[in-house]
Formats: sequence, structure tokens, C-alpha cells
Amino acid sequence: MTGRRSRPRTVAAPVPVTHHPLEVLIATTEVVVGRIGRAHGVKGEVSVELRTDEPERRFADGVVLATRTAQGGQVHGPDRPARLTVQRTRWHQSRLLVTFAELPDRTTAEVVRGLTLVTDVDVAEGPEDPEEFYDHQLVGLAMLTTDGRPVGEVTEVVHGAGHDLLVVLTPGAGEVLVPFVSALVPVVDVAGGRVEVTDLPGLLGPLPDDEGQPCRSTSSRSSRPTSSRCGCRCPAGPRRRVCSRCTSTTSVTGPGTGTAPSMTPPTAAAPGW
Repeated sequence: MTGRRSRPRTVAAPVPVTHHPLEVLIATTEVVVGRIGRAHGVKGEVSVELRTDEPERRFADGVVLATRTAQGGQVHGPDRPARLTVQRTRWHQSRLLVTFAELPDRTTAEVVRGLTLVTDVDVAEGPEDPEEFYDHQLVGLAMLTTDGRPVGEVTEVVHGAGHDLLVVLTPGAGEVLVPFVSALVPVVDVAGGRVEVTDLPGLLGPLPDDEGQPCRSTSSRSSRPTSSRCGCRCPAGPRRRVCSRCTSTTSVTGPGTGTAPSMTPPTAAAPGW
């Protein structure tokens, strides 16, 4: 989620699902809850980069998660299961290690590395904190400046180490990246279909004295800044927390491991002569 975090990104448009016997149509959408990392050991265990603040719920024993490619597409091929069943989990230092029933050994575990794990949530379900949002709530919103000028449309949420970025498609400048912090995005009106941005110099276009050179915040997606600092020279402002439900951008830290005692023997004192 995104808190002004947005993790889960929307992988598919809401799909009506019929639940019997009530026969009530409930719209759901897929949200990302994790990304499969390296294989751990030889028995099929994998590390998972979390995209949720509720790992105990989303990765409970017996939960079935769908898999998607990094681009959001469906997985094809017998070696890459479309669904994975959580068999057990454990913490290793600060990483969550998961054993899936469909991955019996290291070979099968290495094949699924990089796949995202998704689950369905009700589109009406939202974070309790008003400053937290699901990615799918933000994608598609119109962006305007605080004085009412149209900027473009939010097409994606990028989750960085320092803060989240809204990818905005603009008519003139192409894609621009807007840090999702309260100082720059003071208004998020999901029901009204809009967000408002503070138009600081260099944020939505090149600075006048840059002679046509775009500032770092307007760089193309292939050259997004890797620094956790904002590249548009904006003032520091409070971050909007990432949602505590399935859209967390921060990694969840497991139990501490402590510090092992030193095994180095003390150095003998030099003779007094």
C-alpha cells in the first residue's frame, strides 16, 4: 500500500465475483503481497520481499497465492506454477522464508525467483488510516496543481527505499515522477478521482535556468533516481505512511538475532621491562 504508501499495485481491473448462496456480486482486485527472492537451502525454501504489513495473515499456512510476472502478466509453463500454497514460514534474521507446497527442491525454487505474489481483496476494503492507500486507488486519478491546472494522470506507483513516487503521464513532458509526500501532494481525493500537487520549480518540468535539461524528478523511467532523497529539490515534508494492509513499502523486520560474544582471546600484557 501506499501511505501518502501504496503497495499493492493493481495487477488486474476489478472483476465481479459471485459468492453463493447470497448471490451478491462483490468487486475484487488483485494486490501484490510479496515478491519471491533467492532460494534458501536445498529443500525449496525461498525468501520473500514483503509488500504487506500483515505477513502473518497473508502468508498463513494453507493460504493460496497467485503468481504474476514482474510486468503483471500471468505465469505460463509447467515449471512456474500459477498458484503457490504456503506450507510453512519462518524468520531468518530480517527476512521471511516461505516453503510452498509446489516447490519441493532448490531447482524449482530458483525457477520462480522474481515472480510477484498476489491475492484478491474487496475493492471496497480500504485502509483504516486516511493517509494510507492501495496502489489501485491511486492509479487512474487525475493530477491537478493546487491552483486547478491539469497536470496528467497517475499511471503507476513506484515504491522506493525513501518514499513512494507517483508516475504521472503528462501531455507535454511525458512521464514525470512526483514524490508521494504531504508537502508535495496535499490532497488525495479518491472518491473525486483527483490528487493535487504543489507545483514547485523543477518538479513538473525543467527549471528555467537549466536550458532545457530536465531535473532529476522528470527523468525517464529507465533513469529513475536511486537515491532516497528527492531529486526535485523540494522541501522536506512528512511522508504519508504506507497502508498497513497489503501495501506496505517498508520491509518487515523479524525477531532480532542479537550479537554473538567475541571468541578472540585477550591479548597478553607486555612484560614490564
